[in-house]
Amino acid sequence: MVCHCAKSCLSLIQSKIHWYWNKPETTSQNRVKTIVMIDLNKEADIENATITQSSGDKRVDNKAVEAIYEAAPFREIHGLSLKEKEMIKRIEIAF
Repeated sequence: MVCHCAKSCLSLIQSKIHWYWNKPETTSQNRVKTIVMIDLNKEADIENATITQSSGDKRVDNKAVEAIYEAAPFREIHGLSLKEKEMIKRIEIAF
């Protein structure tokens, strides 16, 4: 599927990543949250995925990054203009 605007593309990419997301069982009763910053190149491949906020549980953090790489590449962006691609070359995803 190809998107034709940055907003719909971002939503599609987030959905695709969360489809691959399998949160491991945690020992904590608290809700954990991991935030990952993704840098995409012009071909829609991941250049870098960096944890910007750790959940405090390495297994959860690793599974978040793993889901991003499993969901890639994000060919959906090929229908975007260069200006719109520039708008979503860096994406923050919360798990």
